[in-house]
Amino acid sequence: MSEPTVPPTSFRDLIEQVAGIVDSERKISNKELIEICKGAGVFDSNIDVHIYHEIAETALNLLILKKYGRDLLASTDPSEAVLTVLRPLQKQLPTQTWRSETQIAYQQFSTPVPIAYLAANLLNIRPDETVLEPSCGTGCLAVWAFAAGAKVITNEIDPRRRRAASALGFEPYSVDAEFIDDLLPGHLLPDIVLANPPFSSTGGRVKNNSLDFGFRHIESALRRLKKGGRFAVILGESGSPRSRNGNRFWEYLSPEIQVRASLELPGREFYSNGTSVKTTLILGTKSLAIDTPLSSEMTAAPHIVAQSVEDAFEQAISLNLRF
Repeated sequence: MSEPTVPPTSFRDLIEQVAGIVDSERKISNKELIEICKGAGVFDSNIDVHIYHEIAETALNLLILKKYGRDLLASTDPSEAVLTVLRPLQKQLPTQTWRSETQIAYQQFSTPVPIAYLAANLLNIRPDETVLEPSCGTGCLAVWAFAAGAKVITNEIDPRRRRAASALGFEPYSVDAEFIDDLLPGHLLPDIVLANPPFSSTGGRVKNNSLDFGFRHIESALRRLKKGGRFAVILGESGSPRSRNGNRFWEYLSPEIQVRASLELPGREFYSNGTSVKTTLILGTKSLAIDTPLSSEMTAAPHIVAQSVEDAFEQAISLNLRF
């Protein structure tokens, strides 16, 4: 596939143009999105068509960054904020009906904005903290950390999505997130890991054991996490501590990694972003010491089966799961 050659300033202008339409409470269609991109020089019959959805995603992320994020993180009723602010914004974007070769190869399913808000809100990110987003894509999670005032370390191996994150002001590293602890500069020690890794193998690797691929992303990121740090990671349902594979994985990381809670979300929450798989948001911490057994704590960790992000918020708040 060829890549569009749009100057960085023009690319940012394109993102802002689409963001303005999204924020005007008018739904943008696939046809209109393509026409806008064509006018900006981002149009070629050989281009991976998923780029148009990535541009729309980046535009929405820009709105979170510049206008909505800080106030929503301070909201005393996050469930209502999802219903009245974020879902209407998400609906302005066209549903991702195209599956491109690149998206399939890299298992690129960006985090829907309500789920990103859920993860960031429950982490209770502070301005004096550093957040690592090891597979930042178009910045769907990173913008919330930035809105909280934190320093944000981003990484993205796909050059095109890395350019999208750069248009938002991030400076992503370009290493393989499966080995991020080994490849990031040694002085970068995050207080928080906020991640949505590929749900299965990418780039043709791990074909016979694709479940392990997302786990390896998370394991490497959590190795880099400071002792006493905390994390929120989004995995497919196989990553849940209640599943056989997930339980084995989280047990393997014990006693250093402690699961605080898991929140199971229905597949329709990811539908607008190109898939309908069930997902699990897992909250946890990295121990200051490694002499505390985890097995009993993990068994006792709350597991929420939510009907929606709004329901997940209400149950999490009732159980006092916010850090």
